[in-house]
Amino acid sequence: MAALLGKVAIITGASRGIGAASAIALAKEGAHVVLVDLLNCEETAETVNQLQESSKSEVMSVSLDVKNGEMIKLLMKDVYDRFGSIDVVVNNAGTCSRLDLEQMTEEMWDRDINTNLRGTFLMSKAAIYPYMKRQGYGKIINVSSISGIMGGPLSYKKNLPDLVLLMLLLKAESSR
Repeated sequence: MAALLGKVAIITGASRGIGAASAIALAKEGAHVVLVDLLNCEETAETVNQLQESSKSEVMSVSLDVKNGEMIKLLMKDVYDRFGSIDVVVNNAGTCSRLDLEQMTEEMWDRDINTNLRGTFLMSKAAIYPYMKRQGYGKIINVSSISGIMGGPLSYKKNLPDLVLLMLLLKAESSR
């Protein structure tokens, strides 16, 4: 039996890699999946559709910039209106300017910080308030990496400790 049958999962950074794999895994468990990415999600959507041929699960693919709070609010409303709930959000969208401090521009820094940290904040907030809070449940899954502890490009390393703190703060506040 599918553990997530009928649940609704939104996955950012869903066009490839961990995001695409997450979407496929959630679909295998019976969830309706919403694929969110700036890149083309058609290949992932095709794979998910193949998995869902024998079920009543649906797939929705959306081109969206996770740095845009108004677009995110509209996405959450559209998902809720279509499916009636928002049960899981996988914050996987991320960028990484693989440059050292000397080579990195302010624009690169801002893009990385705004995608990786602000995007997670905006997606989480828009899902929790009002939808998950109203439902009385929901799961936020934030994808990160060991680079924040072990090393990696500067702007990426900076994001990860802040992301961990954001996760703890979201958990504490949303459980009130």
